[in-house]
Amino acid sequence: MKKSIILTISLLMAGAFAASAQDCTLFFPQKEGTKLTYTNYSKPGKVDSYLTYLIKNKNSDQSRITIEAENLNAKGKSELKYEFDAWCEDGSFYIDMRNMISSMQVKDIEGFKIETNDLHFPSTMKEGQQLKDASMKMSMQGPISMAMSVSITNRNVEAVEDISTPAGTFKCCKISSVVKSDMGFIKVENQVTEWYSENIGMVKSVTQNKGKVISTCELTKVE
Repeated sequence: MKKSIILTISLLMAGAFAASAQDCTLFFPQKEGTKLTYTNYSKPGKVDSYLTYLIKNKNSDQSRITIEAENLNAKGKSELKYEFDAWCEDGSFYIDMRNMISSMQVKDIEGFKIETNDLHFPSTMKEGQQLKDASMKMSMQGPISMAMSVSITNRNVEAVEDISTPAGTFKCCKISSVVKSDMGFIKVENQVTEWYSENIGMVKSVTQNKGKVISTCELTKVE
């Protein structure tokens, strides 16, 4: 009898979590083992580096996904591996700002303390909608203290449109933002436009500085 009650409670809890996930629009693949490959270009046609996301595992409650990220140079040599999470909470989707580590130009994150205010995506997005800010800070204490940070502000949904890359054509939400990076003596402010597709995530990103395109990142393969 006791085992039956415990099983019933467990099933009810699992059902509640699953319902919560279903109410949330996911901006990452749900299938474990799915691999996304991105190509970064510093100039049109000139490959600067690669980034891969591997869906490592999805919790049984369907509400949290763990992603293994890997940075590779232009020759395909691995330079850094790290993990971050994406999850549903209260009907919204969140992406751990650790996914921005790839832009921080670090080779080793061991020993860094990381604090985040994570990326928030409401389940329904429409043109003209303003989204919440996000940020990440990496710091290390020691004989030589070090701190780096990145913030994403002025996030606005510009449009809902189709975007084509070598990986295919995707219906996306076009989101513009201001990204500020602070890495010691180097402080940079860029204008970034990103396209996010349901059950895929980021499909394309264009970074501009004072109106000039300085880098492009696009999804080139889904496996």
